[in-house]
Amino acid sequence: MRTLGPELQSLAWALLHFLWQGLVIWAATALALRLARGPRARYVLACLGLAACVAWPLATFLLGLPGGPMAGPAQPIRLAAEALVPAPTWPLGLKVRLLPHLPALFTAWAAGALVLGLRLAGGWVRVQRLRWTGLSLARDLQDRVEVLAGVLGLGRPVRLRISSRVEMPVVLGALRPLILLPAAVVTGLSPAALDLILVHELCHVRRHDYLVNLTQGAVEVLLFYHPCVWWISGRVRAERELCCDDAAVAFGGDPEFYARTLNRLDDLRTPAPALAAGGGNVMLRIKRLLAPRPDPARIPWAALLCGAALSVMCGAGLWARTAETPRAAPKAVPVKAEKAPAAPVRPAPREEASPKAPEAAPGSTRESYLTRQAFFEWKEGTLAVIVVKNLTQGEIQEVLRRIDLLAEDQEGKGRFGGSWDFPGGRMTEKEAAACRSFRLEGVTTAAVRRVL
Repeated sequence: MRTLGPELQSLAWALLHFLWQGLVIWAATALALRLARGPRARYVLACLGLAACVAWPLATFLLGLPGGPMAGPAQPIRLAAEALVPAPTWPLGLKVRLLPHLPALFTAWAAGALVLGLRLAGGWVRVQRLRWTGLSLARDLQDRVEVLAGVLGLGRPVRLRISSRVEMPVVLGALRPLILLPAAVVTGLSPAALDLILVHELCHVRRHDYLVNLTQGAVEVLLFYHPCVWWISGRVRAERELCCDDAAVAFGGDPEFYARTLNRLDDLRTPAPALAAGGGNVMLRIKRLLAPRPDPARIPWAALLCGAALSVMCGAGLWARTAETPRAAPKAVPVKAEKAPAAPVRPAPREEASPKAPEAAPGSTRESYLTRQAFFEWKEGTLAVIVVKNLTQGEIQEVLRRIDLLAEDQEGKGRFGGSWDFPGGRMTEKEAAACRSFRLEGVTTAAVRRVL
């Protein structure tokens, strides 16, 4: 079975934990957006929600690393048999069931992130080409941009060019911002309307929206599998446009005139480059200008229901699996961390079911009573000793899987071990022949699987 290294395994678990963490962040962000008033407050809250989508799984990843801040002292520990029974509580059971599939899940995430990362890189290349091709200089408009930039308090130069490759105003670049205006906008709008459009784009420059948009793209690539990330990121983009609209209206003083300007601009509009700062739903922006009213965030009930349904399905599946294979409670056997068992464990001798029972007729199946146990001790990344007594192939695989899980959880904590009894009883010779007994020392779980 292919496995992941400690760092990649910690990353994979962090990505899986974000399935429920993202729902918590979404619920808090949606509630905060509904209570907030004004696009500026909602924009800040949405950005904080998006930042939490990065910070929480990052903290989970760091805490899950070997020797991380939450790692305990490296000392021997004792494990009772109840920690290893085949019917664990559902959180541990879920982790046990996911562990064999962790490499495949991580590979699927890496493939999706790679595809979206290439798409983001392609958008960046397209933006860079827009900066150098199909441009013309309009000196009078450049002078007007410098005047408006001074009014808005921008302390850095902003260039303006007329482009034949865009059909809506966009802002490119962070260190050397560039505003691209399509020729149709320059010729189709009045000077007063053009000033409002320029003020809107200069507000994007003042707010560093190009960098924020680029960061959003990176977050969407890494956490693409969670719909709540896309919803929060969409709210960031929507509130960003409303903030710049408010600045333009404050500059011009006439919401209706600015709404007519946006409507005219929408007639000339085509999709903007992926990394350009601008866009938004123009019709919603126009309605907001003409009929101002509270604009509560729309809650994605579909995403919430999907997450709740997924949680219920996982819990029901684990409960059903536990109900199908009830087992007697094993007795706890203490494990000494100082030394391994001195003598090898051999199968218990078979004895007749009852001394007074009549002999089996020819062709019948004899029965035996078997004691069924398992013991292991882990030290320095390997099994110092593992003893298996009369267990089936499936039960041995279950033991090895649980040892892998415990080894991952106890990484860096020194020597530990455990033992437990499996229900014994009368077995036919055929059933007894299917059971295996062995003792191995200084091996890994992978080596044990190869022996099997």
